[in-house]
Amino acid sequence: MAVDDLQKYFIPMGIGHVSILKLVEELFDYRLVESYDPSSARIDEEQRVKISTSGRTHMELSLHNPIYMSSMAGATGVRQAEVAKEIGEWLNVRPMPNWPLLINAFVNYCLREDECFVEVPPSEDYGGQRLLRADLKSRWLVHRASAK
Repeated sequence: MAVDDLQKYFIPMGIGHVSILKLVEELFDYRLVESYDPSSARIDEEQRVKISTSGRTHMELSLHNPIYMSSMAGATGVRQAEVAKEIGEWLNVRPMPNWPLLINAFVNYCLREDECFVEVPPSEDYGGQRLLRADLKSRWLVHRASAK
């Protein structure tokens, strides 16, 4: 898919034109997407890109692997001090933190941030976005009483 097509998809979600290009460049730099042209060292709007094997693996891990998700909770920058403190507290519990609550705090934060900055249009074209949010919620969000 061309980067220009990605922009056409994400702009109705409230993500700016320049932001999309920068995000695709960052995904490219981390080898989570790749160009159809293997000689390309940079990404531009006409460039065709696809999700890489590594990108698919990261997606799969984020939906199914608690060790990966708990690692992401510890490695991802969090903008809200109270959430960062909560995640830090779960990470510092010894001998082993309550992983479901750690992951719950992290995924809940990510979903709230996503809902704050991204609006998914009601069109069926965006059903995959709604499904991804629903999958993350159903897989990782727990009721505190059942996680203790």
